[in-house]
Amino acid sequence: MEDLGAGDMEEDIQWEYNRQREYLEKTVDNLKRKLSKDMDLHRTDNMRIMQENVALIKEINELRREIKALKAASAKDTSTLSRDGRNGSPRADMTAREREVEMQRDLIQRLRNELLHCNQRIKELEEHVNKRPVSRERLPPMEGMEP
Repeated sequence: MEDLGAGDMEEDIQWEYNRQREYLEKTVDNLKRKLSKDMDLHRTDNMRIMQENVALIKEINELRREIKALKAASAKDTSTLSRDGRNGSPRADMTAREREVEMQRDLIQRLRNELLHCNQRIKELEEHVNKRPVSRERLPPMEGMEP
């Protein structure tokens, strides 16, 4: 009887071993699939980021060329002004920054004027709305409807 118990026990152990092995193999397969999927996502993200970086680098280089061209044009204008003898005027002596600040001040002033105009228009419209008579009579209830 001990031999039967030992044999059954050996079968149970073998069965449990096989069950755990199958479980672990499935788990490993699932983890491999997840890893592959994550690697693909990571690769596509890296490609997208690299493409964005390339586009940004191109834009930076274009801006650098533009800055270089503007500096060269500014230097040419400055040398032309000094040769013409017109560099005594206030506008000729302004640097690029000063011109930019002046343009921004002009824009701010125009926007302030536009805001003032809009506020005046709002007041006119509000006065027009406030002039309408307000109905003080209560209308009779509609048929079939209770208050």
